[in-house]
Amino acid sequence: MSWLASSWPLFLVALIPGCNSCAKSRSAATDSNPAAITASIDASQPTVRRVASESAAVFSAPIAAMYAAHRQVVAGLVVSVGMVRVTSVDSDTDRGWTTDLLPGVSWRPDAELHLLPAGNGVAVVWHGPRDGAVVHAMVLLGPRGEPVGEPIEVGGAYCATLEAVAWIEPRSGGAATVRALRWADSHVFDVVSVPADRDPSLVCGDHAVLVLGAGDDDLVATSVVMLEPGASRNSIVAIREADFGDDDEREHEAYSFGDSLGLVWVGTSGTIWLREVPNGGSPTPWHSLKHALGDDDDIVAVDGDADATVVVYTHDSGEPCPDPNGVAESVRAIRVDRRTHVESRLELVGPSCDRASGPFWIGFIPGAAVVGWVERETLLPAGSAPIGGISFRAIAGDTVRAARLDRSADAAVDAGCDNRGCAVASLVRKPPSDGMHPEAIDLFYFP
Repeated sequence: MSWLASSWPLFLVALIPGCNSCAKSRSAATDSNPAAITASIDASQPTVRRVASESAAVFSAPIAAMYAAHRQVVAGLVVSVGMVRVTSVDSDTDRGWTTDLLPGVSWRPDAELHLLPAGNGVAVVWHGPRDGAVVHAMVLLGPRGEPVGEPIEVGGAYCATLEAVAWIEPRSGGAATVRALRWADSHVFDVVSVPADRDPSLVCGDHAVLVLGAGDDDLVATSVVMLEPGASRNSIVAIREADFGDDDEREHEAYSFGDSLGLVWVGTSGTIWLREVPNGGSPTPWHSLKHALGDDDDIVAVDGDADATVVVYTHDSGEPCPDPNGVAESVRAIRVDRRTHVESRLELVGPSCDRASGPFWIGFIPGAAVVGWVERETLLPAGSAPIGGISFRAIAGDTVRAARLDRSADAAVDAGCDNRGCAVASLVRKPPSDGMHPEAIDLFYFP
């Protein structure tokens, strides 16, 4: 699971003896060296396949999708009735269902919609206008789509474990309170408090909530393994700037695998360091990568599983574009084997002036990490859908299997991975529609 910061769709202790100057002394394989790209694209070109029929053409952006409780679920705004509609697209156990909820919602450009697994049901989170106010409202749905209890106001930062959802309560100058709600009994309780001088964020594992508090020169991670009153808590200093000598922090990212915390730290030199905090154990030593980021490289996704850590970033090729404001960016990834530390740097797609890539997401299937992203056309006729396609790359060692779904769409979102592969849901634009009418949501799998 990826680190989640201010919205939703995301680092450790002691000094390493003798390594304070490692980032400066090593010879990094930076993106200025084409030979550093170690992977090849598999020519087999696996297809992206539809596994469900399109929904009814009633939806507008934002949309959401996920696999939960043995079914794929999609959701979207239905402007005509001012509600969010949630529909189970397919099910291994019973017939589908459709539920309308949160009356009084309306569209605005920055509205967000998210789905979370909630035990044997689904949690729906709406961030946007409702009855004239901007809300972060969450509604629980049972296994047949039935609402459970009343909507709950959650903070802008939240994540879910198998047993509960946690969120950061908004604060005004004081300490930040992390609260949680258990799926089983809908009981809300306080988890932990983050001091006012620290910037809070959350990472959720399978069972543990990891509360991160960033200070001026360190980051503290508090793990709450059982989300219930009186649960055990374990806090450690997750990052010290002193760990990296005179290399200042450029950025850091965090993710979970199981209930362990994975950490990625990048210095202003471009050096990348990795570390892990096993659930209930001591942090591993920092490990520096032989590949480094260039000044114009931007990390766009980080995640990991029991086998590997994957860092996805965009790279400015420096090639000129017809539009003087355009940027020809490629998409690259670094895969690091968790046991051997063997690195593979992979070019997922070459530079182009005709598209803008993102948002990005990472999922995992047996033996491979799957990176997906939306491709938006940069030069479009008036009234055209902004999304022209969705790309997938399955990374296994130093081999990349590639596929692209040509799709004229107004929105596209990660729909999670299951035993069939990794899915994407899109809001379909069909000619001669101009995007001002309700549309259908479809679902595709790769590989």
